[in-house]
Amino acid sequence: MQPDDAVGVAERILAALRAPFRLGPHEVFVTASIGIAPGGGGDGLRPAAGRAARRGHGDVPGEGKSRHQVFDAGMHARAVKLLEVENDLRRALDRGEFELYYQPIVVIGTGRLSGFEALVRWQHPERGLVRWRTR
Repeated sequence: MQPDDAVGVAERILAALRAPFRLGPHEVFVTASIGIAPGGGGDGLRPAAGRAARRGHGDVPGEGKSRHQVFDAGMHARAVKLLEVENDLRRALDRGEFELYYQPIVVIGTGRLSGFEALVRWQHPERGLVRWRTR
């Protein structure tokens, strides 16, 4: 199956789910986020595409409901990196990797100190000072 074929299947599934259905006395609406991973099953893209469709790390769900997205190697690399950072961040507190910094707040017009801002920064043992952007 080619990616275009999979996109066609995804679009037919999404179209079939657009109409509400009855569940007892209730009308139910269903949406889906579909991750499409082209290629063989041994490249690790399929599980990552499923995670992207379920978790919404900037892929399908972040763009709204009832979408499909072809999952490529670049998206796989970003998903793996995000997973690594999330796992490291969960352990960072126990490892004492957070550092407290105080940053002065200065009034530009007078040059006078008006206060301090407390900042917590993450000093990762291998990555150094972690700077994270979501996009």
